[in-house]
Amino acid sequence: MNLKGKYIVIEGLDGAGTTTQLHEMGSYFKEISEPAITIAEPGDTVIGGLLRKIIKNSSIKRLPESNLDMFTISRRELAAQVIEPNIDNGIHVVSDRNWFSSVAYQGFGEGIDHQHIVERMKQALGRFFMPDLVVIVKVPVDVAIERMIERDETKQDYFESMGETYFEKVYQGYEWLSSEFNQNTVVVDGTKSIEEVRQDLISHLAGRLSIGATVHFA
Repeated sequence: MNLKGKYIVIEGLDGAGTTTQLHEMGSYFKEISEPAITIAEPGDTVIGGLLRKIIKNSSIKRLPESNLDMFTISRRELAAQVIEPNIDNGIHVVSDRNWFSSVAYQGFGEGIDHQHIVERMKQALGRFFMPDLVVIVKVPVDVAIERMIERDETKQDYFESMGETYFEKVYQGYEWLSSEFNQNTVVVDGTKSIEEVRQDLISHLAGRLSIGATVHFA
């Protein structure tokens, strides 16, 4: 029996399906009777919720460094108020995004030195800098953009409105992250069906963290 919970993060481009898989993992943990909560960045604290409204607002102009500042504040509070107490009480925490997003979006996408972001996140998060498992749901940029448009083309948030060139840079950021932090990171094919991606995630939970039963495919 694990005395402490596991910290699991689902990452990827907007449109990759991270939020969908967050809900799928929440359902899965209930199915196998494992204590778990699901969270999303930025948010899930009072400060995070307030900052989320600013971060997502495409009408508010700001510097990339300001985006990083807001994400860092939200992330630090989330770690202290939600992640740490749950993990220490044996409850798994599944998060839609963490600092990988800042490296991909504020680093590769907006031009902040990505190594600077990594070092800053180490200082801000301490022992929760590196999750037990990060799953990057990988989709081509054109697929991600098509999904964002289908989702609601009239209500694009700050980052969704950036355009294809921006997302190509973000995509390269995730390529770098999956290579640089490969010990705790896996990549799954986000072009598969929701159920197939779900099963891939479950397989990695079983294989790497010994959570649930290993899934075998025919």
